Amino acid sequence: GSEEIDEAQLVATNWMTYDQALTLAKATKKKVLVDFMADWCHWCHKLDDDVYSTAEFKEAAKDLILCKVDTDHEQEIAKRYNVGGIPDIRILDSEGNEIGKMVGYQPVQQFIQALKKFL
Repeated sequence: GSEEIDEAQLVATNWMTYDQALTLAKATKKKVLVDFMADWCHWCHKLDDDVYSTAEFKEAAKDLILCKVDTDHEQEIAKRYNVGGIPDIRILDSEGNEIGKMVGYQPVQQFIQALKKFL
């Protein structure tokens, strides 16, 4: 048996590629959270474990499209946004223009507080 999943639940739990995220953002007029990361980055994995996996984050980000960009494999996208150190989180409007930036690891409450400034 399959169960129905609403769009908000789908978006809040699925990380997309950059192109997928921007295509969906343009179609839905939603903002995009882009997590510039790499497999070797300890703090990037800590964000996954301590922040992105929490109910608090999923609630705060429910109206965002979530996107991960591996800076080792998608260098052109990272260059486009002048990404230096990682983790580097950008908030984009539905056209891909940067409207917010958070660099480095933050615990979940601080992350959400910073995120809300751009929503």
